[in-house]
Amino acid sequence: MSLPNFLFLMTDHQQAATVNNALCQTPNVDRIIAEGMRFRRNYSVNAICSPTRATLFTGVHVHTHGMYDCTHTVDDARARFRTELPTWSQALANTGYHCAYFGKWHVERSNDLSRFGWRYQLRETREEWRAEKGYHGAEQFSVERILGGNGYGRSRLYGVVDDPKFATETEHYFSRGAEYLEEQLTGDEPWCLFLSTNEPHDPYIVQRRFYEMYDPEQIPMPANFDDELCGKPNVLKRMQSVWDELTWEDFAQATACYYGMCSRSSALARPITR
Repeated sequence: MSLPNFLFLMTDHQQAATVNNALCQTPNVDRIIAEGMRFRRNYSVNAICSPTRATLFTGVHVHTHGMYDCTHTVDDARARFRTELPTWSQALANTGYHCAYFGKWHVERSNDLSRFGWRYQLRETREEWRAEKGYHGAEQFSVERILGGNGYGRSRLYGVVDDPKFATETEHYFSRGAEYLEEQLTGDEPWCLFLSTNEPHDPYIVQRRFYEMYDPEQIPMPANFDDELCGKPNVLKRMQSVWDELTWEDFAQATACYYGMCSRSSALARPITR
């Protein structure tokens, strides 16, 4: 009996509300749901990136695998991944699978994925890929918002790029992933491909054609937008203060860019037909 192949598509900071939602167009993702199964009662073990990713690969809670925070933000005591724990990727590799990982890892600090069963890791940079494809020059933004202050550096929150040749890391990973699948589909070896994108994590940078799918003036304001957080923990008030300089119009623009990124990722995630 032939072994099944595995393809994982993992996005970052994507709300469940963007899936099967008339406000955010994700047709290919919707098709995958319609032809497969959607789990509506999934709960993350942690609100932070690395602890959740480490649990995804080990199947154990944060206090067991040791990743309490993001790999790059804390000292070793809070990011000491227990490498002796088995991962499902190692189990697949030991069964004879060709395992490949493209994109954001953020599970532990070594970034040596071969230790966890991944035979191939995409190490090429986005800039190298852009040069190969003939994409040159820095991005120019026709719409953008720079945010900062309250202890944070200045950074771009969202932006719209008019250049039709603009390409992000997501295009990079999906393009290389498609090439990998073309190679694997001609062979007899079972495979597992994990595609992990940083999008739609901020900054929300999107091509104009996806941005124009959404009208910021038509995006509804959340009912709790002006919540003063009375009686709520001070940490929430501090987090809210980071966005004090933004108006609702800024949030609506950012949401349009965010939805555009979700739609672009869905456009790239075309279902495999063979």
